[in-house]
Amino acid sequence: MPIDLAAAYSSARKLLGFNRKRRHHHVWQHYLSSWGTRGSVSCLMDDRIFSSGTIGLGVESDFYRVKQINREEIDFIETNIIDGSNEGAQKIHNSFLSYYKIVSALYGKATLTDDLLDLYGSNVLENFHSHIESEFMPLLAKLQCHDTSFYSSREGCINFFNYISHQYMRTKGIRAKTVASLKTASGFDCSNVWPLISHMLSVNIGGALFVERHRRSLTIIDNRTSISFITGDQPVINLAAKPDQKVETVSLFYPISPSTAVLISEVDCAPLYDTASLDEGRVNELNKLIYENSYTQVYADTPGALEIFKQR
Repeated sequence: MPIDLAAAYSSARKLLGFNRKRRHHHVWQHYLSSWGTRGSVSCLMDDRIFSSGTIGLGVESDFYRVKQINREEIDFIETNIIDGSNEGAQKIHNSFLSYYKIVSALYGKATLTDDLLDLYGSNVLENFHSHIESEFMPLLAKLQCHDTSFYSSREGCINFFNYISHQYMRTKGIRAKTVASLKTASGFDCSNVWPLISHMLSVNIGGALFVERHRRSLTIIDNRTSISFITGDQPVINLAAKPDQKVETVSLFYPISPSTAVLISEVDCAPLYDTASLDEGRVNELNKLIYENSYTQVYADTPGALEIFKQR
């Protein structure tokens, strides 16, 4: 039976949206609103402090857009990402990759089809991240009320680690560093397929954290000092990572407001920071790490909180 292209086109547009989404946020707008004062967040960028609404922060045009993928890119993903994943993750990755194989194979077949494929390439990952954010939203509300009860729930942990791992991997800084280091090491340019690779790596990381959840504590850090937590365009950072060294362990720090942060401990270890021991010096340590891990933007609830990071 021949495919009704017009009907398929109409159905797909309802699923993907009728307009191409070109402004792709790699830091969640709702998350950044916790640093907002009268709707504006203070931002340090290029040694300049300014105020902006969240719509203009952590965003880049077509950041998640994937164009046609070629055989070399497919082979790289299958060999270096999928083959090394566990069986469950392999099924997820192969299914995800298959859509892009189909999309690439259909390009140039018809104008109507190409229009739909452009829409798919622009919207599917932006929609995907929006879905992950919506699943995490009630958990964020709980965390901001110092409630970690979801951590004993299988579904709660799945949604929590899925969000945390994707927010860690989806940023502009992680993309730039990984693309550059891979190109230097092997000559392979993964920039076109990085949105796919980062998603697959996020699934792998989130899955590993989920499996280890009973051996990792989730701690809420209450900042009672006069210095606010800041955040940045790399809002989730690994406290156990050392500069220019291979990452051996993971302890994730994620500020969720100027006065609250969450910390996932290393396996079978006590958290590196907690409320009882948090003083201004330790807040400054954490803020410095957020600044050092940022790519181009750092955010705060007041301009004064960012002054210390300006180049003098």
